[in-house]
Amino acid sequence: MKTEYANKQHLICSRTIIEGHRHRLRTRKKPPINKQTRKQGNAMAAVEPPYPRTQQKTYPLSHHPTPMNTDQKILIQEMTSPEVREALKETGIVIVHVGSMEQHGPHLPIKTDTTIGFEVSRRAAEKFYKKTGRRVLLAPSIPFGMSLHHMNYPGTISLQPETLVTVMTEICLGLARQGFKKILITSSHGGNMMWTDTAARKIFDQTDAKILLLKTVWTKNKDDDWTTYLKSGMKGSGHAGETETSIMMALGAPVRIDKMPQEPTNWRTPLPDFWAPGGEPKITGLSTMGTYNVEDICDGYMGDPTHSSAETGEKILENWSNNILELLLQYDQL
Repeated sequence: MKTEYANKQHLICSRTIIEGHRHRLRTRKKPPINKQTRKQGNAMAAVEPPYPRTQQKTYPLSHHPTPMNTDQKILIQEMTSPEVREALKETGIVIVHVGSMEQHGPHLPIKTDTTIGFEVSRRAAEKFYKKTGRRVLLAPSIPFGMSLHHMNYPGTISLQPETLVTVMTEICLGLARQGFKKILITSSHGGNMMWTDTAARKIFDQTDAKILLLKTVWTKNKDDDWTTYLKSGMKGSGHAGETETSIMMALGAPVRIDKMPQEPTNWRTPLPDFWAPGGEPKITGLSTMGTYNVEDICDGYMGDPTHSSAETGEKILENWSNNILELLLQYDQL
């Protein structure tokens, strides 16, 4: 009985809904017919909507396009493909920068190495263009490097050494195939050094393009030694020390001043006669880059960031980019 009663109730509800829907269709007010359209003999008379049409603004195309800024003339990532094709005819030089994404103490962002290296390379290319009127192009950064010794710090992203070599090789060979005759590789991370060497050799062996490798962007010029700008000396430079902290300040990066260490690195250095971070060991020749983890020797930063300033950072950026400019000017003559 309960089932039969439920079925009847279901039918009554369904009928009520259907009748209500029919009633709404019969009584709904129809939109007015556009009589003007009907007079024109249009078989499908246009019906004016019951709501006002949205007025769309139109913006006329300018006959005078906005002039390109310098970045749009030298950064491949900001250019169109036809623009790159034309620009590479000027010098045939392209810079490929390799950085890293790794911890930089409690006060600097993960992107520090990539940011610094790309900016130094960009300034050098910009200076070359302003000096010669011809362009050296800068490829997008390879943001990841070999940072396995930082992997116990969250946020660090590392490639395996052989992966980094492969990525660098394929990118540079692709650029050479497109017509670039000279490729300058720059790096801004110490952990990349031995692997950029390997990649450069592979690229050199597989293309006719001329290959140059600048193993670090922190170049030193005997006539203008950037280390004289440091208040803490080379021992205070280091990883997330005065040098990198000052540069990131100069670039307006988010430096966590309140988290900045207030004392130099407390080194836990093994084999002190063979390993003197920031200085010259008693006995040289020991390789350390691939045989330690950062947390084993310090607390994530190396040096002394307490003397950092944006003024010092800007001086260092100009110094390094000037040195690379000189390299580009001579490279251009090869």
